[in-house]
This record gives sequence, structure tokens and C-alpha cells, in this order.
Amino acid sequence: MIVFDEVERIVMEQHGSLLTRHPGSAGACRVYTNSGGEGVWLSAGIYTFVASTTRLVLEALYLEGFNACIVRVFTEIPLKFFYERKATTPQACAARVSEALGAFQMQLPNDLLSLIEHDASEGWHRRIFEALAPIPPPVNVANISE
Repeated sequence: MIVFDEVERIVMEQHGSLLTRHPGSAGACRVYTNSGGEGVWLSAGIYTFVASTTRLVLEALYLEGFNACIVRVFTEIPLKFFYERKATTPQACAARVSEALGAFQMQLPNDLLSLIEHDASEGWHRRIFEALAPIPPPVNVANISE
């Protein structure tokens, strides 16, 4: 059974891997957690700006009611998916997030945009970061392959 704490830990590990492979991403990528529907969904992920108003997002969307984690890489505006898979075990979730990191890295621009110019300041209250975190696009769990 998957638990969200494990999903969040996996995403944090992959963020560390990203920073090792792309040291310049430290000032351009941010990790986040978000939730909605009073616990219906929880997400952990990484995002960066690929244009002044477009974020590239690696998202691990935990859906307790389905005992599933939907791992996706997408741009928000316009909404375009580069990776989308489902995991129903912790081991599969770790593998999917690792695969998704590869897809995320392939979409990174050569010159990463600084978060300082495009995102909330580090000094802002945590609730502001939560409000600005990516919101998961609609998902149909049955249509996503493992």
C-alpha cells in the first residue's frame, strides 16, 4: 500500500538527484506539496518556469481512494503531457518518479529561468507557496497505464 509520506520522500530524493545532475537547477526548480478535497488528493512535485508564464511540472498525485499514485510531467499553459503513468505499490511509485524525472529533464530549457524573477519570494509565508503550487489537471485513473 502506498502512503503519501513515502511519495513525498521519493520526490525529494529525485529532486536531490536533479540538483546533482544539473547544479544550475538549484535556483530554478522548486519542490512543493499540495492537497485538495479534504484529503481526496495530495501531491508532491517539482516545478520550474520554462517561459515567463509557463511552468514545467513533475507531479506525483496520490489518490488514497484508489490506492494509486499518478505520476505526470506536464506544462500548465498550454496543458501538455510528456509523461503519465500510474503506480499502485511503493516500488512502482519510486520507479515511475525516476522515469518521470528523465522526461522532466528532457523538457528543461538550456537556460533555466530564475525563480526569483518568476515565482514567490523565499521570505513569503508558506501559505502563499501553497496557494501558488501547481494544481493537478483532471485525471481519469482507469485510463492511465501502470
